[in-house]
Amino acid sequence: MTCSRMLFLGVVIGGGLLTISSQPLYAQAAGAATKAKAATAAPAPKAAAATAPKAAAAPATPAAPTYPAGVPEAKLRTNHHQVDVVSSSERHGARKDELLFPGTRVDSAAGSGAEVNFVDGTRVLVGENTSFSVYGVPPASPANGPAKKFVPGTNTVTVGEITVATQAPAAPATAAKPAAKPVAAKPVAAKPARSASVVTPVGKVAVNPGSTVRISVEPKTGATRVSVYEGTATLTAKGKTVTVAANQSSMVANVTTPPTAVQPLPAAPMIAGVPGLVLSTGGPVEVKGTYSLNGAAATGWHVQVAQDAAFDSIVRDSRAAAAETRVMPTAVGPGDYYVRVSAVSAEGSVGPWSAPGHVQVARVVLWPGGEGKRAAVQVDGKGVFCGLNGAELQAVGQPIPLQPAREHSLRCATAPSGAKPEDTSEFKISATQSGPVVAKLDVGAPTFNPQEGQREVRLQLSDAAGSPITGAAVVAEGTGGSRADAVQEVPGTGTYVTTAHWPVGKTGLGLRYSINAVENYESALPDAVPTTASKDEPKEDAPAGDRPPAKSFAVELGLMGLTHVDIPRGVFGIGGGLEIGGRLKLPYGAFAFSLRPQYEYFAPAPGASHVVGGGLLLAYRFRSLDAAWAPYIGVLPQFLAEYSFLARDGVQIQDGSWMSQVGLGGLLGAEIRLRRGGVFIEAGYRHIIWGRTERTDYASLNGVFGNLGYRVNF
Repeated sequence: MTCSRMLFLGVVIGGGLLTISSQPLYAQAAGAATKAKAATAAPAPKAAAATAPKAAAAPATPAAPTYPAGVPEAKLRTNHHQVDVVSSSERHGARKDELLFPGTRVDSAAGSGAEVNFVDGTRVLVGENTSFSVYGVPPASPANGPAKKFVPGTNTVTVGEITVATQAPAAPATAAKPAAKPVAAKPVAAKPARSASVVTPVGKVAVNPGSTVRISVEPKTGATRVSVYEGTATLTAKGKTVTVAANQSSMVANVTTPPTAVQPLPAAPMIAGVPGLVLSTGGPVEVKGTYSLNGAAATGWHVQVAQDAAFDSIVRDSRAAAAETRVMPTAVGPGDYYVRVSAVSAEGSVGPWSAPGHVQVARVVLWPGGEGKRAAVQVDGKGVFCGLNGAELQAVGQPIPLQPAREHSLRCATAPSGAKPEDTSEFKISATQSGPVVAKLDVGAPTFNPQEGQREVRLQLSDAAGSPITGAAVVAEGTGGSRADAVQEVPGTGTYVTTAHWPVGKTGLGLRYSINAVENYESALPDAVPTTASKDEPKEDAPAGDRPPAKSFAVELGLMGLTHVDIPRGVFGIGGGLEIGGRLKLPYGAFAFSLRPQYEYFAPAPGASHVVGGGLLLAYRFRSLDAAWAPYIGVLPQFLAEYSFLARDGVQIQDGSWMSQVGLGGLLGAEIRLRRGGVFIEAGYRHIIWGRTERTDYASLNGVFGNLGYRVNF
């Protein structure tokens, strides 16, 4: 928000005792605003006491640079999101319960707001994109001249909207002087209630005692609109005054026009279809519902979302289109939320708030399992009852164990039984989220006839905690020329049995299992051929070393560290990456491919860069796959996302920026085989082919690189 667009809107507030009310503005009766006595050199305000005939003067607070009298007139009770407090000497982020001196300005950004409480009990709710000043704006001082004296006047706001709630007149009270013997009580006159004055670029608004009024000021034109929810207010412009009663509005379009005739406000909307419970894994979720005006049309909605029923802790304050179907126009994370809405008429007037709706977003925590622990699901929420796969709903507490490799349905509600549909929510847990399967193969002794060999194979399935997995759908398929019979489960044991068959003399056999159609397991079978002495006595070949023979295709996973020498800048970059791919056996050598996500960091003073990239390596590996080592050559196209910023002594001193680039690299490498994988070392060169800019402060990302890592074959 620029200063040129700020319009200054004001409210004159008088002295009195500081009172802070927790009631939401114009949803319930609100406090009252009074008009201050302007004075150029005023002492600290005196507090009026209802129980004593005379009030003692309030102690003076330390002097503030913007107001010589040094008397705080207001307090910033609450604020949400981006709110700044601006004085003649500084701007800083708003602080809860911060004292506001005359001449201090409160600025709010989009979706932000604050509540200001004055010493007389008046409450001012500052909306989004608003600039509000306490007792006016100090005059601008010449660049080389003396500072101009600030004389407190009317509170000032330049653009946006505020809601002013003034206190109702106090009821008469009685007071008695303390004495040794009873004395007759004398009537004490009630303290007169004061009105609040608001000055806008095109007019003046007087908010009468016991009233709740919204005042909005449009940018550029300063057009002012007044909406009254309780009590009365007057709008004055061009020498004409209009009285606006409750549920009415009026406006001044510009400095040349008087106030318009009063118009009725839209009615309070109704909120329907708000779910009482929504489940989330921790990320933001949408909450849907509907707004209605009992058949009437609205041109838009004003929506507030808070974490308390009094709407003190506001998390969203925004406008929504008339066709909006989400009760909360923006996604929210886990927590308790309250939402209310008011209708916006075709003339731009905003009606009263609806009754609030309530929703709880409960967090679903999935424990993946591992290291002897079974996968489980847990729900974090207040008053939430949950059940798994149709089980009875129970109060959430301990994690609920999950059967691995199986889909699950989690159902939760705000009551153990009889909950309304809108207070019930379901969450699907996929088979891949339900924890790992631990598989162990037990191979029986082979037998032979003249045509084929066969052997019983037992597959033992368990979860990460070692508990047997029963009732799984297991399908076996032979590989390498073998075949497998239908799988039979041994009840209650987690053991699944099949018989493998293969032609006599065939080697390189294996079995591939599918578990619940989501998890796969593959294992080689020991080679077995009939002995020459007797066909009935099989002979098994001993394993040929620690490493099994190479298969025609294998999945590969790798981890690597990397260095990069930026040749144009002469600096080093460091980082690391992953490799996810596979290799296909060719008549000589192999073709390999892999996705390579990686991270690099460069620090060429005065700049620094974080680089996240993803590439596709296409390589040809020479020599046999069973060779102890194999050289290879490859190409590596990459997409790079770079975040660069200026730094001093390693500390960021300027906002950074993102840049997307595409690079093309070539590399030479070698792999030294170790058991089920191998150590690899690579060297290559990368050149940026798209998105390159001539930069002197940051890394160019062009240069040579070296990688060292280890990949595993499956």
